[in-house]
Amino acid sequence: MAYGDPDWASPGSTGNSVTVNPGTPMAVNAPIGTGQNVNSGSALNRARCFIVLLSLVNCGLAALMATLGILSLIHFKPKQVSQISEGFLATYMVIFAVLLFLYETIWWHQLGNLNKSFRRNFGFMYGLKGKGFFLVFVSFLCLGMKGQNTSGVRGLEWITFFAWLAAGCFSVFLSCTWPEANQSYRPPTVGLSAEDTNGQNPV
Repeated sequence: MAYGDPDWASPGSTGNSVTVNPGTPMAVNAPIGTGQNVNSGSALNRARCFIVLLSLVNCGLAALMATLGILSLIHFKPKQVSQISEGFLATYMVIFAVLLFLYETIWWHQLGNLNKSFRRNFGFMYGLKGKGFFLVFVSFLCLGMKGQNTSGVRGLEWITFFAWLAAGCFSVFLSCTWPEANQSYRPPTVGLSAEDTNGQNPV
């Protein structure tokens, strides 16, 4: 880890250490944190499939908000000074939608340099709970356009708002109630160290 980088910029640099008392029996090649029965394997597989589906949903959410932001900018013709804020909201929508889509792209494809920059600046997205809160936060941007029909598509701002809000709340709920989901979710690590450059993100 380079000087000045946050801890989450380098996987494994959590500052925690594991102490083993002498004479304590340990299983050889036993995975840490996995279940001790056969059903745990199938539960993890179901969680992985669900996370893949959730990633695809996030890509759709990014496309939905980007559409709302771009259409709003196309139809943006302020007649009053107070309406200028709508242009800023639309711009932020496009930016946040691109951020979400780029993260999901990194999760699917190994883009080392982009992942390193993302991990350093947007580390809160590298977890189900953090990404869920991000979706909830960004969803409220749509409320700034309610009743304005700035996109030219009636109701698009409400559809986008409820879709992002529901997905964000569901991600947080999933992280808090389904331990297998947290175990199965593997944020991209490629590009963060020499060992990670040849690794692949498990899906």
